[in-house]
Amino acid sequence: MGKSDRANIIGCDIKVGHGISIDRLGKFQNEEPVEGTKVSNCTITNTSNGVRIKTWPGESLGTVSEIHLEDITVNNVSSPILIDQKYFP
Repeated sequence: MGKSDRANIIGCDIKVGHGISIDRLGKFQNEEPVEGTKVSNCTITNTSNGVRIKTWPGESLGTVSEIHLEDITVNNVSSPILIDQKYFP
């Protein structure tokens, strides 16, 4: 999913990959804020992360607000909830 505002992720079943990520915050100048995202009733299995918020180091700003996580089940997930404030691959 690309840029989203007020995104709802409901009833998902993720079985591969990096889980659910809110990312690229601060990577580019003048980024739109991420607001009002809801993740609920999801199962995440065999992934590296469950739900992750990642920001990039540097002078650019990015904001996240009104994030709601509820009824999320994780199985065999390395980092169920991860907030990475200085992501660098």
